[in-house]
Amino acid sequence: MKKILLLSILAFAGNLIKAQELPRKITVGVYGGLSSPLNAEYALDSYALPGVSFGLNADYNFRNNISVGIEFYATAHEMDAQMFADDLLSTQSRHFNVDVLSTEVLAGSFEHYLTMVTAKYNFNLGSKFVIDAGLGLGVNAFITPAYSTTVFFDDPIALDLQQLTDVGDSFGYAFAAKGDLGIRYNISPRLGIRLGAQHFSSTNLLYTATVSTSELDDLLIYDISEVEQEFDYPASWLNFSLGLTYSFWNRTE
Repeated sequence: MKKILLLSILAFAGNLIKAQELPRKITVGVYGGLSSPLNAEYALDSYALPGVSFGLNADYNFRNNISVGIEFYATAHEMDAQMFADDLLSTQSRHFNVDVLSTEVLAGSFEHYLTMVTAKYNFNLGSKFVIDAGLGLGVNAFITPAYSTTVFFDDPIALDLQQLTDVGDSFGYAFAAKGDLGIRYNISPRLGIRLGAQHFSSTNLLYTATVSTSELDDLLIYDISEVEQEFDYPASWLNFSLGLTYSFWNRTE
């Protein structure tokens, strides 16, 4: 009887060890990190600054080294109000042929909310480290920043003239693609820490914003225009992220 009990315990322990060594079916992760705009149309022409990014993912491992999943990312890049003000100052000086005194700009952020389907290949480096490389395709729901500008300049006719411009925020959709490379350290069979880099590319961010312009002198306010303007440019950015992963549903479970 004791021999049978001992053999049963050893068999159970062996099955448990074997189960721990098998790849688990589902891995979920949560990530956060820094994000930097890349292409000139987005980083320079749109005055986008480095920002922050957060992500969630769930991967299904249907083979030992291949997994597919779904991911959600939220990224925000602030608008560089100071650079925009400097360029506006230079432009206004040439356009009006007057002495521009100063500019003020108040601006928001570019926001990207991505939903993507991904595929990854995992390279196991022993029992503790895993390197993964993947691709993703999806949709980018983006919000462009609202901003307002005030230009103070010395007009020969009306002194201390102010030109006020308000640009409203806008919402749109674009297709997006992602390349991903990361390394994960398995703290335990279920819990891991992952360091990764993701390159995102979005098709042209086509949106329309309402632009209102007026001029103010010492006595009167002149409403110059209120028009709809279209903007169309691509965007790409690079994320560096650190996060936690949790794996469950082993094949024997």
